[in-house]
Amino acid sequence: MRILNSFAAVMLCMVAGLRSYAQAAKYTERIGKETDVEMILVRGGTFEMGSNAHEYEQPIHSVSLNSYYISKYEITQQQWDAVMGNNLSHHFDCPWCPVESVSWGDAQQFIYKLNIMLGKRYRLPTEAEWEYAAKGGQNSKHYLYSGSNNINIAGWVWQGYITDDIKTKHVGQGQPNELGIYDMTGNVLEMCNDWYDSAYYKQKVSNNPQGPATGKYKVFRGGSYISNPQCATVTYRDFYHADTGSHWVTLGFRVVRDYTQ
Repeated sequence: MRILNSFAAVMLCMVAGLRSYAQAAKYTERIGKETDVEMILVRGGTFEMGSNAHEYEQPIHSVSLNSYYISKYEITQQQWDAVMGNNLSHHFDCPWCPVESVSWGDAQQFIYKLNIMLGKRYRLPTEAEWEYAAKGGQNSKHYLYSGSNNINIAGWVWQGYITDDIKTKHVGQGQPNELGIYDMTGNVLEMCNDWYDSAYYKQKVSNNPQGPATGKYKVFRGGSYISNPQCATVTYRDFYHADTGSHWVTLGFRVVRDYTQ
């Protein structure tokens, strides 16, 4: 009987642990009246980063990452307003479209206030974390874009002709990728924490790479609503000056948080 009771106790602990693990796959933060930030768990692993498409995406190299959470959507104008008390997006007035016209420094101010509000440690993703999440993490099907090989399904980019529809879109209207993350292709370019160096991949940093120690430009990924499809793949690397923001209506971001925090 004592053995059976011990076995039952172990099984209950295992079930509780599995339930807790499943619940940790996503969570929601309330940051204002009817305003949330939804987070998705990206389970750590090893993946092949880069491609042979362009010199600055080479060489393809193995990278291992710890688990982390990433926001399900790009930070929206409504979310920005809930934290900052203003809206810097002057070009498109759309509460649930991604915030744009923000610089890397503006994003840091948002994250600083968000962390004070929630008592957490959010940050921008590293370039490796961004690419791993865009590729679908452990669930990757190795698509060219985030969630599909078809650009019209994957996201919002420029199709080569002028229409009234060349603008940011309400987040989450397209198809999510393998992890249930939206808009990692197109809509707005998403900033990373890394400084940009076209030759950084040649260092083949394999464990949680953080990018160069210094630089002039910051990495941006994913393409925007005015990018060509070839500039919106999951491996394409773009860069802008860290102070660029107010006159660029294509720059936005999403946030991440370490799984262990």
